Amino acid sequence: MSNDKAMELNNQGFSYIQRRMYKDAILCFREALQINPELVEAYNNLGTVYRLQGLFDSAIEEYKKGIEIEPENALLHNNLGVAYHEKGELAKAIEEFKKALEINPEYAEAHYNLGSIYMDKEELDMAIEEYKKALDIDPKLSIAQFGLGMVYREKGMLREAYKVLDVFVTTAPDYYEPQIVVARRVIQEIESMV
Repeated sequence: MSNDKAMELNNQGFSYIQRRMYKDAILCFREALQINPELVEAYNNLGTVYRLQGLFDSAIEEYKKGIEIEPENALLHNNLGVAYHEKGELAKAIEEFKKALEINPEYAEAHYNLGSIYMDKEELDMAIEEYKKALDIDPKLSIAQFGLGMVYREKGMLREAYKVLDVFVTTAPDYYEPQIVVARRVIQEIESMV
């Protein structure tokens, strides 16, 4: 019964995240963890709430607590990598994404995240490789199409950039609107050069 209550609180907290009610979400996750200190989902979600608020050290701490319980949890390693990336600790982020991929080589989002790090580090060929792996695993991972198109543009591979970004703008969900705007602008730049 208590595990059910802990999971119920975790789910309620997750719904608060979706509504950006972060204080309420934190309370739910904390209460869930008091009931069941082994509930890795609550550590993951608590880490995510902190990360969304820019509290990277707190997010990292929560993800690590979850990893202590489930060291082979690819999602926790991936999310820990995202927190490190957003904090600017790229070497640690790469390490966590690679751990996630050791656990689950078919984890498209971890390949995408690794590609984004390589893009930040201007290791463009490695970024292309990771974005392509992400898309091979999950062709509908729109954000990887955007990343791949931007790397192609950066490398001067304009035909490839145009092709990938054109697919992105026509298939990406609305919540990628900022990236869609950028992609449209890049497409227009490429059209004006031809």
